[in-house]
Amino acid sequence: MLDSEVVKNEKSALSKPYWYDGSVTGRDLPDLYGTGESAPESAKTAKPDPNGWDDPDDYADDCSGYFANRSEAYDYWCEEMSYEE
Repeated sequence: MLDSEVVKNEKSALSKPYWYDGSVTGRDLPDLYGTGESAPESAKTAKPDPNGWDDPDDYADDCSGYFANRSEAYDYWCEEMSYEE
């Protein structure tokens, strides 16, 4: 917080209903009434479609929660989009 304003929000526990809404990318804002129960197994394994991003860094920043780490998300985008550095 900076001067009583939120300056950054980080998503965590993406498999919980706070963020999961049935779509691949999830909610932009958390569901404050979420129960904390785990989402269906398919939600935990579904990776966001890289076609929605035009840059591997942006994809890695937005979707690293679906992968073991940011580097894996970056590599996944590059592989799926046939991108070579």
